[in-house]
Amino acid sequence: MAVSRRLKQFVGASQVDLVETLAERCAGIIRNEFGVPWVRLSLNKIGAVSDAEGVGVVIERGERA
Repeated sequence: MAVSRRLKQFVGASQVDLVETLAERCAGIIRNEFGVPWVRLSLNKIGAVSDAEGVGVVIERGERA
């Protein structure tokens, strides 16, 4: 799928510290480049905090039809 390839390239090249920032940017790519009116995105940064499996965020952007 074109979206997943584009996002994998973006995530791999990103130099962001906050998972929230990465989620915002990924949601923007999905909405703007692929014309998606609403997106719910869940990201998890595995190993970001010791003694935890990971930290993550779920965001929703846009308007549902």
